[in-house]
Amino acid sequence: GSKWEREIMQGLRLTERIKALQREYEKNLRNRSNNDNEIYQRDLNTDIEEILKSVLNYVSRILNTRRGSALIDPDFGIPDFTGNGNGISHDKMPEMEREIEKFITRYEPRLHDVEVSFIQQEFESFEMKFNLRAKLIVGDENGFPVAIITELAPNGQVSVHRE
Repeated sequence: GSKWEREIMQGLRLTERIKALQREYEKNLRNRSNNDNEIYQRDLNTDIEEILKSVLNYVSRILNTRRGSALIDPDFGIPDFTGNGNGISHDKMPEMEREIEKFITRYEPRLHDVEVSFIQQEFESFEMKFNLRAKLIVGDENGFPVAIITELAPNGQVSVHRE
């Protein structure tokens, strides 16, 4: 096959290895006895922090991908809302919120119940901020609430950080 087919297969194999490691890890968590509950809780909190860092990194990467730029999936990425250089009107905000919600829900399975809302700036700003609220799913847990701020700079670059 071609070079990109090999790269895709390597990526798929890596994804499968990661999923297998996560399944093994989750199985180990379930097998712990109640006596280990305090250690488990401390480990879980550490794990949640590590997983949240991973989620923030991944959300940043996927939100910085423009639709149509990924060869493997032409729908991967968000539309270029800054396309014509005239800025973005406020009537486009509900569409942007929906696009970001839909995209994160589809491509970041660790986040559930994703809600995105535009943050109105008090002063004239050339960057746009969105508040992202979701549940972070870790193993069999019910989910942990997370609040993330995404900032879209005038050049189209998106930064992501915890609220």
